[in-house]
Amino acid sequence: MRNQSFPTLSQSVIIKLNRYNFLIWCNQLFSVVIIREFDDIVDGTQPCPPWFLPNPNSNSTSTIRSMVVNQEYIT
Repeated sequence: MRNQSFPTLSQSVIIKLNRYNFLIWCNQLFSVVIIREFDDIVDGTQPCPPWFLPNPNSNSTSTIRSMVVNQEYIT
């Protein structure tokens, strides 16, 4: 994923979903998914990256303490 400065999802989705505007809302959300290049993850072509990665500074690999947050989720 690229490190681009796009507005947050709540800023990008202007029309809030209600019982009368599903198609408009869906089209708006689909556009955000395409622009942010999440379509491969949504359709399953590309697997979602793991939330945690092994900590290179840790000797143990069996506990959550030996894991670090994947930077792709932070940026």
